[in-house]
Amino acid sequence: MRGIFSTTILLAIFSFAQFDDFLVVATPRYNTVCNINAPTKHAGGKWQYVLDEDFNGKELNPDIWTARQSVEVGHLRELQYYRPENVEVNNGLLLLHTKEERYENWSYTSGWVDSNFKFGIRYGRVCVRARLPAQQPGFHPAHWLMPLSETCWPGAGEIDVMEMLSGDGVVHATYHYNKNYTRIGCNNNSAEEGTSVFNIEDPSFSDSFHEYAVEWTEESLTYFVDGKPYLSLYPSDKEMDSVSQTPMYFIINNALGRWAGRVTNATGFPIVHEIDYIRMMQDSSEKGSEVVFPNHKNNPDHAGNEFARSTLEVLNQRSRLRRKVSKE
Repeated sequence: MRGIFSTTILLAIFSFAQFDDFLVVATPRYNTVCNINAPTKHAGGKWQYVLDEDFNGKELNPDIWTARQSVEVGHLRELQYYRPENVEVNNGLLLLHTKEERYENWSYTSGWVDSNFKFGIRYGRVCVRARLPAQQPGFHPAHWLMPLSETCWPGAGEIDVMEMLSGDGVVHATYHYNKNYTRIGCNNNSAEEGTSVFNIEDPSFSDSFHEYAVEWTEESLTYFVDGKPYLSLYPSDKEMDSVSQTPMYFIINNALGRWAGRVTNATGFPIVHEIDYIRMMQDSSEKGSEVVFPNHKNNPDHAGNEFARSTLEVLNQRSRLRRKVSKE
């Protein structure tokens, strides 16, 4: 079932606006970090799905997802041009295709899907079950969260749930932040990070799907692979004022080059990044939990194209700043 939301339950717990065109979520079908039967942080709490995307339709749910066409968005002097034609929904999977082909002045095309302008959350668990190709020099798939806000990057943070470089089986988890943002705002363009890696340690990892997840609370971030926690970040550890309290939207994409190194003759195009599901759930006992539909027709705070332009500019500003930092 695609793009499913537990609107009835969410209304009772979080007092969200009514969105009649979404459906009540089903129970989980997988052993996952995003399991509504998991214990909650506080007594009396209850996990509820806010997104259970299984890609069982024939196309992306347009109320939630957009396949981008762009060379600039999120671009860090990488090699790909993102095209909607490289995004496919087929047989219960989201497929992002990275190809060696000429388009405009580019030699490679790839896929990028995000929920910007449409859907975001503050706090909860985000889980992606995906199969990533092994031994692909220069290939850089990523699952990450960016703020639904107009703040300069990384003032409201960036949560990188999963990045893998060249299909080496090592999962990178990162939280980007600016600890001085609340004090001096955008006058300080420094970006800091908390990061760790998880080695799947299985040479046949690409034969199977694995779940990459993060739990985001007001107090911490915890990262998981296949249900195993391997990184926890707390504000006190990094001299941060707090973990990001800004609602975020989700991005999944395939990049080429840059951090992942050079594309070589050993890179086997076309490359496919397969996504089985994207799930998000929230704990009713977590203070401040929120679901956001920025441009939904029933949202009284609908901000239309102005909101879209401002959040897009945050991504572009991020790209410019990270390119500048990489030169220094």
